[in-house]
Amino acid sequence: MGKRTDKCREKVVECERMATLVTDETIRSVYLDLAKQWLRMAKDAEELERRFSHLAIEYSSPYPAPNPDNRVIPGRR
Repeated sequence: MGKRTDKCREKVVECERMATLVTDETIRSVYLDLAKQWLRMAKDAEELERRFSHLAIEYSSPYPAPNPDNRVIPGRR
């Protein structure tokens, strides 16, 4: 799992924990709804990571990215 997925899952746990601490049913419902939304985002992030993981490998290079404007960039030769 990636950092985004991990962060989303942390939010799920946090919202679920908060839902157990509040006494107001409306607020509890909001926290549980937020937990569901964070879980959906975590699943979406996992899917995107799975679909596009090849790009990170394909485009990682020890060489700097090309400079299409031919501008001088400090630290680049």
